[in-house]
Amino acid sequence: MLGKQNWSIFGAVFEATFADKTFHLLYKDEGSGNATLMLTEIRGPNAGNTLLLPVKIVELRPKLFMVTWQEPNMETVTEIEDYENGYLYANITSPKDKFFTLKAELRTV
Repeated sequence: MLGKQNWSIFGAVFEATFADKTFHLLYKDEGSGNATLMLTEIRGPNAGNTLLLPVKIVELRPKLFMVTWQEPNMETVTEIEDYENGYLYANITSPKDKFFTLKAELRTV
């Protein structure tokens, strides 16, 4: 459920650094429990590409969120974003049923 208690995830730019890619994440509260993510690859093979994605956000505790979405290529993504400890854990399922788990360092830009 979105609300004032999770204000910190909205409106700020966060950087997630994986081993071979880096992304900027910008969340926008669209109201009525809806949100969007502007996801920009800033380092990696698709650097400069930006996706605007509808997402579902669940606050698990202050500064700990589960964020889910489906990308245009039909990959599904579930992330646990821990802003208190500075880590992001991603679980990705590809359209061909391959499953990936990734970890990134997470910081405010």
